[in-house]
Amino acid sequence: MDSYSSKLSLYDFIAMFMPGSIITYCIICFLSNKYGLVPAYNVFFWIFFFIISYIIGIANHVVTSWLFSKVIKFRNCPKMIKDSIQWAKEKGYNTKTNEDLETTTTDEDLVDKYYRAYYYAKKNAYGNDIEIMESQVAFLQALFLPVIIVFLLSLFPCIDLLHPLNLQTCSCHCRCMYLLTIWTSSAIAIILIICLMIVRQRKIYRRVWEDYHYLTN
Repeated sequence: MDSYSSKLSLYDFIAMFMPGSIITYCIICFLSNKYGLVPAYNVFFWIFFFIISYIIGIANHVVTSWLFSKVIKFRNCPKMIKDSIQWAKEKGYNTKTNEDLETTTTDEDLVDKYYRAYYYAKKNAYGNDIEIMESQVAFLQALFLPVIIVFLLSLFPCIDLLHPLNLQTCSCHCRCMYLLTIWTSSAIAIILIICLMIVRQRKIYRRVWEDYHYLTN
């Protein structure tokens, strides 16, 4: 029970709190610039910040899960599943999960075929490599919207992302360099998140067929 709680807490911190804290900081930046206020960084502020960040992180997780499963259809993507089956057949792996599903005609049949192999591999596999990669994809998905928000805010000169930090001693040149770094870093992060999600998700699909092959032979 203690081991399960520690894993759950770690996942919550990574997938919920960190993206939520980025969004919360962006909200503080907006309010700070609008009303010209700088937060008082005391214990009450940090308690409030942690609670709000965690709640916003959960909301962000719900929105991104819906976005990537219903709108973008990144999760259980029929095209990527079909490519993974073709890859598995080229490797000589067994992809026959059901006689009736060997000739799939619809996307629903294709996803069902994959799910049969996925849950069989998950139930009988000795390792947890697939679960680890799925957690990595979920973390990247959770970071997607927060990083986009940071990128968009950095495009508006009227919103100073450093205002809540109260860096009054910094020169104008120094502040411009900080903001340029934030803009560049967030733009690069968006590209990396998209690329890494595709790479890891493709690896998950292929690993499922690889595990399924060796577990059924």
